[in-house]
Amino acid sequence: MLASARCQLPKRLPIKLAIEPLIDAACELRVHISSQIDLHTVLPGVLLTKLGLSKFEQLPGTFVPSAIRSQDPLGVFNSQLVRAQWGDYYITIGTRNVVIGPKLPYHGWHDFKKHILEVFNVVLELGIHDAIDRYSIKYTNLIEGSDVAQQSAKLDWGVKIGPLSIQGEPTQLRVEIPDERFLTIVQINSGAAVEMIETKTVRTGCVVDVDTLCLKLDADFSRFGRELPERLEAIRYRNKGVFFDCLTDSTIEEMGPTYE
Repeated sequence: MLASARCQLPKRLPIKLAIEPLIDAACELRVHISSQIDLHTVLPGVLLTKLGLSKFEQLPGTFVPSAIRSQDPLGVFNSQLVRAQWGDYYITIGTRNVVIGPKLPYHGWHDFKKHILEVFNVVLELGIHDAIDRYSIKYTNLIEGSDVAQQSAKLDWGVKIGPLSIQGEPTQLRVEIPDERFLTIVQINSGAAVEMIETKTVRTGCVVDVDTLCLKLDADFSRFGRELPERLEAIRYRNKGVFFDCLTDSTIEEMGPTYE
C-alpha cells in the first residue's frame, strides 16, 4: 500500500528496465532574489555563453502583464516563461526557477544527472540570488493496462472510504509523504489517456506521478554547490524508492528489471 512508502525503502532497486514506463521527468531549482532582476532575463544569455544554447522560445506567460504576474509569485505565469532545447533535454526558465527535463527516449539517470549539474551550476554562479528556496525532482510513469481494473491490480495499494472499498474503479489520488529530509507527493490517476509529445500517439493506463521536494536547506551557495552531486543522488533515490513501493512485485518483473 502507499503507506508502505513511510517505511524502509526497498533494499534492491532496479538500475534499468527493459520496458520503460517513464513518460516525463523534471528537476527544478528555485532561488530567492530580493532585487528586481528576474532569472529569465539573465540566464538565457549566460547559457548561450556557457552551454552554447542559441534558440530560446518565449512561452505564453511572458505575454501576461507584469502587474498580473506579480500577484502569482511562482505559479504558471512566473515559472514557465522561456524554454530552450539542449540536445536531448529541455530547459525552462521562470522569474525565480529553472527546470530541466529529458526528451524521450530517456537516456537514464547518469546522463540526466550530468545535465542537471551543468545547468544548476551555471545558476549558482550567477551571483544575483540571495538564497536557495528549494530543489525537487519529479518522475511521471504510465502503468499500462487494458482496462482500469487491470491497471489498478498492478499497483500495491488500497483505498477505503467508510464502507466503500475502491478497487477497479477510475481513481484520482494525491498523498503527501514526509520524512526527515524530503516531502514526496504521489499522484495516481487510473484510466488516463496520455498523448506522447514525440510520437503524437495516445497511450492509456494508470499515471503514477512522484514529486520529491527538499524544502529545508541549511547550506550557503558554495556548500550547496559542493554537495549538489550527493544531494541529487539522495533525492533521486527517495523518489525512485517511493515509485517502486507503489508497484507489485509482479509488475516490476514485467518491466524486465536489471539489478547491480
